[in-house]
Amino acid sequence: MRNDKQREKKRSVSAPQRSIFKPRTKERNFLLEVIMTTAKLFFVVALLVGVALSGLLVGVAKAWVETMPALDLSAFDEQAQTSYIYDKNGDLITDFKGYENRVEVEYKDLPKYLVDAVVAIEDERFWDHNGVDLRRLAGVFVDSLRNSDVQGGSTITQQLIKNTILNSEQTIKRKLQEIYLAIELEQQISKEEIIAEYLNVVYFGGSDYGVKVAAEDYFGKELNELSLRECAALARIIRNPGKYNPRKCYYVTQKPETIELNTNYVLDMMLEHGYITQRECDQAKSERLNVIQYSASSNTEILDNLYYVEYAIYDVVTKMLRVENLEDNKTNRSLMESKLRTGGYRIYTSLDPGLQDAVQRVVTNWNGYPRMRSSADSVYKAPLGNGEYLDVVQPQAAVTIINWRTGEIEAIVGGRATPTGWKQTHRAYGSFKMPVGSSLKPLSVYGPAFDLGNSPGSPVLNLPIQIAGWDSETGYPTNYEGGAYSGVETLRVALNQSHNTAAAQALMTYVGI
Repeated sequence: MRNDKQREKKRSVSAPQRSIFKPRTKERNFLLEVIMTTAKLFFVVALLVGVALSGLLVGVAKAWVETMPALDLSAFDEQAQTSYIYDKNGDLITDFKGYENRVEVEYKDLPKYLVDAVVAIEDERFWDHNGVDLRRLAGVFVDSLRNSDVQGGSTITQQLIKNTILNSEQTIKRKLQEIYLAIELEQQISKEEIIAEYLNVVYFGGSDYGVKVAAEDYFGKELNELSLRECAALARIIRNPGKYNPRKCYYVTQKPETIELNTNYVLDMMLEHGYITQRECDQAKSERLNVIQYSASSNTEILDNLYYVEYAIYDVVTKMLRVENLEDNKTNRSLMESKLRTGGYRIYTSLDPGLQDAVQRVVTNWNGYPRMRSSADSVYKAPLGNGEYLDVVQPQAAVTIINWRTGEIEAIVGGRATPTGWKQTHRAYGSFKMPVGSSLKPLSVYGPAFDLGNSPGSPVLNLPIQIAGWDSETGYPTNYEGGAYSGVETLRVALNQSHNTAAAQALMTYVGI
């Protein structure tokens, strides 16, 4: 027994231990260990930094959302709108606008073809998404690699937010705010309201903002008169108003195929999305756009009534200053005029267009104007402020016709020539800064003297002697060039010769002040 135990003990001591690991037979690679240790440390640090950055990004995003503008629906109504001026019959004289020419419409006024064309080319899933199209955002990158004509990443809702509440700044902050507000907007108003507001504010080139103005400017049509092809063309302009402006394509670059081919592309997209049939598509493609050569916003018809229109605007601005309790100065007038240009006002006047035209023709063509004393005075060089001068024939004239029964001003002419631009000299109301000269004498001296019973033959002194009550250094006004003192003369002669001294004597003697 003892021998057995000794043999067992011997085996246990001498027998090698078994293990799944093989003993290291090579020395450790110091460089490899350093690399592995560094990699492990880098992974841990990267993990910690990632967690920290995630928290930071969440905090920044939260701050951006908290500091973004509130979703104010009134911003849609505050877009600049063109004002209009009408005559006594309610007929349109002209529009009065700022840089943005815009007239708003409701969804019910939009042709179905137009809405479908815009959705097909700008936001194909507009009716389905909640303001942000995630599929579209993901597809933008892929499509851009194919170098195809891709849609932008923003939905119609996002574009509306950008054009009204935010700005076009290309930053992550602005994009995040745009997405957030777009989702919020979709929860507050309907899809129909969104696309109507969008088509009221979007830019169509030139001074055209909103689809109603664009339809009238490019095609001379109301919205309900647009053809399928015209709707497709308008939808295409939105993407690049400078490139796809139909007037520019036809009459400036003379490359009508630019807009025609792109209009066909919109039609293909409408067909692909089921908005039109193959027959409708083919029919529209067989047509060509009939584009008006000259913009209605650059017409000169207003010049026929410009004297009257300018006074009407002046009068309205004056009343606006009173309502706003503002001082009547240049700065405040400019402010109110800008408000009038962009406020969408309707201004109804008492202008009689026929009478206005007749008065202007008489004032311009009358051949009874007296000759100036010097030929050099027959034309006045009016400075235009840019180094150039405007020849203004002399003498000038102005006419204001008032209906004595109603007190309405029916015609205003501020000069002998039809004005060639805004805010030229308006002698009917805007000449208070110019000297009235001798035109004051018949109105303030001789007319009142005759009304008081004196006749053209009544005598008056034309002598350089002091006049009782005349407040001046000499005690009397001097005649033109300081001479022509003829002694006693009649009122008729004094008026005809425009003697200053005699007029002063008549004023103090026959009229009295």
